[in-house]
Amino acid sequence: MHRRVLACLTSAGSRDHRRLAHHAVACGDAEAVVAHAPRAAAVAARLGAHREAAQHLRTALQNGDALSAAERADILGRYSYECYLTSDLVEAVEARLAAVALHDAGGNRRGVGVDQRWLSRYFWYLGRHDDAHRFAAAAGDALEPFGPGGDLAMAYSNVSQLQMLGGDTEDALIWGRLALDDAVAVGDREVEAHALNNLGTALLLKGDLVQGRANLDRSLELAVAAGLEEHAVRVWINLGTVELSKRKLGDAEQTLRTGVAYCTERDLLSGTLYLQARLSQVLLERGRVSDAARLAAATLKHPRGSAVSRVSALLTTATVSVRTGDQAAEGQLAELRHLADATAEPQRQLPVALLLAEAAWTAGRTGDILGLTDDVWEAYRFWEPWILAELAWWRRLSGATETTVLRQLMPFALMGQGRAREAATAWTVIGRPHWAALALTRGEPADASEAVASLLRLGAPATAQAVRRELAARGLPVPRGPRRASQANPAGLTGREVDVLRLLVEGLSDAEIATRLTLSERTVGHHVSGVLRKFGVPSRSKAAAMAGPILACASQPE
Repeated sequence: MHRRVLACLTSAGSRDHRRLAHHAVACGDAEAVVAHAPRAAAVAARLGAHREAAQHLRTALQNGDALSAAERADILGRYSYECYLTSDLVEAVEARLAAVALHDAGGNRRGVGVDQRWLSRYFWYLGRHDDAHRFAAAAGDALEPFGPGGDLAMAYSNVSQLQMLGGDTEDALIWGRLALDDAVAVGDREVEAHALNNLGTALLLKGDLVQGRANLDRSLELAVAAGLEEHAVRVWINLGTVELSKRKLGDAEQTLRTGVAYCTERDLLSGTLYLQARLSQVLLERGRVSDAARLAAATLKHPRGSAVSRVSALLTTATVSVRTGDQAAEGQLAELRHLADATAEPQRQLPVALLLAEAAWTAGRTGDILGLTDDVWEAYRFWEPWILAELAWWRRLSGATETTVLRQLMPFALMGQGRAREAATAWTVIGRPHWAALALTRGEPADASEAVASLLRLGAPATAQAVRRELAARGLPVPRGPRRASQANPAGLTGREVDVLRLLVEGLSDAEIATRLTLSERTVGHHVSGVLRKFGVPSRSKAAAMAGPILACASQPE
């Protein structure tokens, strides 16, 4: 019956290759399968059904005994790419290696070079730094004899990408500009989009925010216009990653969510998992611990997750474990160190070093921090200032004296000067409630009590206990936890802060609130700062907008 249907559809001139391939498989007509399945794959890929595209190409390979070596290598390359997009990276590598063997046997050195460039990309996703760089160099060697062109330009752009990811922005710019010039000369828009992405990200990392963002915007424009899905996704990944590293958390969340929506709609699983893992880090930094933990857990459970995605998701999970005192933290930290070291990239090794330092301090092993972080600190002394400042802060607790980077950033400078409440306010404006709480531990006893309460609300009891231990070592009063009045509402406000919040909703100024409550204006200012910090918002108007549910369940004014 399938054979008859296939014959009828063929004689009628059907161009529904998906349907034709289905009937060809069912009746065992291998020649028809090979004729229609690759075309069905092309249609599926254009429609954003990449898993279906991979299945069609797999079917063609399984029925392709009569294919020539060149034809089989071509289908293997296409199949490998679809596996890469759908995060089946092991299969992607195996298919591409098979294509290399066929091209090499047939003397097709250009084909070998293109395949090697792709293998470099796949191995990067697998977290295998050495293999990624080895195949990148081999691709250049194979393609350079053919002279300038799109393939060689993409090989150069791949080197630029690896240098940028490894923190060598100067080399990234050199290779990226070389690739861009060649791409423009031959009119290759795909390579142009790829190179502009690398250049833009490298410039952002160097601090050139204007030109860097312009290059990324142009890369995204080219990619979207030409339907270059992979390259569009790279823009959102790189931009969101840089925004996270620069602690522009609101921007990072918006960028990453846009990328997730794009990938989900187009069946781009590799991009989805990577973006979700990064997004979990952003949510954690913003104090949305439960949301961050759920997203990270979903990413880690996926059987096709890449090594680079796993590092980001595991950073979130392990941070939560450290702060809650979960015994799973030890194993998670060991895996993180192994994965991050295999990538040999600062964007992964530095955050892992930060977490190792925090874990040591939390466990009362502050003296171990220098030994845990010395190598990374020496290797990446000129990386993103925010990350280096955080690492320097933990290292200072262990006796290090590197303070220059701490003085460069306002919250750390204020913490170093003992201006705890101002530092906490600065962290709140940035949107990092955990660090706002840590800042308060450097202040007066009342500030420390508020810090412990904040940490408990953020689901960090182990951190709160570490603060109590440190306060005791300094001979200061040790808060036991939030007062009953603070426990009476979801935000953990004290009774007096509830009073102030009610009047904020009425639109009163600090002076007017002071008169109403018979307090000093300075005291009112402290209470307003406490409300903003606990709500995690930068302004009085936003606190007032969030006040309804809090006031509805809060106790009456004291």
